[in-house]
Amino acid sequence: MTSLTAPTNRLHTPGDLVAALPYLLGFHPVDSLVLLLLENGTIAQTLRVDLPPERNDRRVAEELAAPLEGQSHFRVVALVIGGGRGDPPEELPREHLVAHLVAAHACAGVAVTRAVWCPATAKGARWFDYHDLGETGAVPDPMATAVAAKAVARGYVTHRDREALAATLAPDSEESLSRRSALLDHVVAEAEAHDYDDPGVMVRHRELVRREVARAQERTCPLTDREIVDLAYALSDPWVRDASLAEAIGGHALGAERLWTELTRATPHPEMAEPAALLAFTAYIRGDGALARMALDRAQEALPGHRLSVLLRMALDNGMPPSTVRNLAERTADAPWFPTTPTRPPTPTPTPPSTPPAPAAPTPPATSTPPSVPPPPAAPPPSSASTPLTAPPPPAAPPPPAAAMPTGASPTPTTAPATTTASTTTSAPATAPDHTPTTTPTPATAHIPTSAHHPPDNRHHPAAPPAVTNSTSTDSGANTDTTTEAATATEKGATKAPSAPTTNPSVNPAPTPANPASTPNAAGEEPQAT
Repeated sequence: MTSLTAPTNRLHTPGDLVAALPYLLGFHPVDSLVLLLLENGTIAQTLRVDLPPERNDRRVAEELAAPLEGQSHFRVVALVIGGGRGDPPEELPREHLVAHLVAAHACAGVAVTRAVWCPATAKGARWFDYHDLGETGAVPDPMATAVAAKAVARGYVTHRDREALAATLAPDSEESLSRRSALLDHVVAEAEAHDYDDPGVMVRHRELVRREVARAQERTCPLTDREIVDLAYALSDPWVRDASLAEAIGGHALGAERLWTELTRATPHPEMAEPAALLAFTAYIRGDGALARMALDRAQEALPGHRLSVLLRMALDNGMPPSTVRNLAERTADAPWFPTTPTRPPTPTPTPPSTPPAPAAPTPPATSTPPSVPPPPAAPPPSSASTPLTAPPPPAAPPPPAAAMPTGASPTPTTAPATTTASTTTSAPATAPDHTPTTTPTPATAHIPTSAHHPPDNRHHPAAPPAVTNSTSTDSGANTDTTTEAATATEKGATKAPSAPTTNPSVNPAPTPANPASTPNAAGEEPQAT
């Protein structure tokens, strides 16, 4: 067996790819279409969808190809697992779906270099090539692959099917959730009574989350109701939640995923949206698109329009690579949001309304002093009688009182400049008089919620409406833990695929790419997996 410390683990045949799928997806796919996107011989992204009804083959193929429009540097390997009727090797199931996939990707400028059918991911299952029905082989033992060994060594579990994976996020009993909801109400009321409005509370909440993440990897007993409520209350502060994104990287990533999973099951609505979003983020950057989507569904169920969940869903649906999303966690880990010594942030003091200033003196006509002529001797200020018949500029308005920020709401960025000058008439001097009011820039600390228990996304402050998602449900991502350089000994050209009418791909947004893995490509190299 290839050493886990080896730089790459090669996948030599399509059978090796099929055997690796359960560890790349987190479960054994059944009746599924899996697309592996190869870039420079490495699997960049993996996408899985349920096999559609045959009448929808063309639409689904076009939706899958649409995000790759013009990205000719990608190569695609299609794996059909299961799929019903067929008489291999003379006739393979879902040939029309594969033909539409080849045509749609060709219109997008991307080649489908290989397409394989296999009834299951089990040991000994026979795989067949759609491009060459005479090429076949047996799937090796999935448990004996290098990808499987690496997944087990890192503590990740592979489930028998997608439903078993979804069951890991099933909520606790209604009685338990109601009990914790009542306790959470009590904790919130107690915090409001003590007026905990300083960053020190956020620091303590952040440290609580860090401690629980650190011990989650070794902890064997479930969290108590009080521990669940304390963590839910801490994570309901958006600053604490956002800082907790950094737990997805580093030595405690597995502990973080276990803690977020437990809290997703155990936390009442709407606070459950926070650990569910954190779980989705952790699964996303690990390349587990299926789990990420399930967690996002739970977050939206708890709090429709939950902001972080909406952003992550958009990233998935637009095929953003997990490496890009991971950079967010790395920047979050370095962000100095939490002072080492708790201090109360400076509170912006509203400027009291001032007495309106006297009207400004009108400006003499601009033609009185030609630029090329030396200025005449200074004259006394003109009297009101000598003032030209021009209406004086209106008095400058006093500065408006500082707008009150809703409790716990973060100010929305605007395009207005930091300072503004009162408007004047066209005859006003180029330099504003000393009394011209300006608005005070918002202090850097003004975005800190005024109360940690009143964040924008919780039971007190509902979030925005949910975003519209694509009609095709997909499991997608890119598996950075098991990056694979994939190649096959022989390129299987798209021209050998079953014929289908070539049509332009739909412009509808397509499902997002999923876990990156290992796969054979068209370059004649041996596939490799780190």
